[in-house]
Amino acid sequence: MSRIFVSFLGNGKYGSVRYKSWRSGEEGRAIAPASTFVQTAILQLYPKSDIDRILILRTEESKQAHCGDLNDALHAMQIEEGKNLEYVDIDSDLNDVNSAWKWFEKLQKSFNPRDHLVLDVTHGFR
Repeated sequence: MSRIFVSFLGNGKYGSVRYKSWRSGEEGRAIAPASTFVQTAILQLYPKSDIDRILILRTEESKQAHCGDLNDALHAMQIEEGKNLEYVDIDSDLNDVNSAWKWFEKLQKSFNPRDHLVLDVTHGFR
């Protein structure tokens, strides 16, 4: 059983934000340091022992726009692609039902039945 953090990399405009968690911190609600990416904020709010793997779904557009900066931010947290980080490339055309099911199936193949998921849909296809 693994604990897997699943998130989407969007292709919109990113800016520095302070994220709060429903989890309690030492002084009440936990607040992450200012971060450009929700992924780094969430990972700062969760103890490292709570997450075994990180899956980030990305389109070609979001990869070109933000993946380099996200990799830099994750690298600063000792999170490396190929070690505890995996990107899942998905198609951005959800007008085609088959395309939507393909990325869902890719994601589903990344899990085992007993895995626990932390799912972030901040920049996901909702």
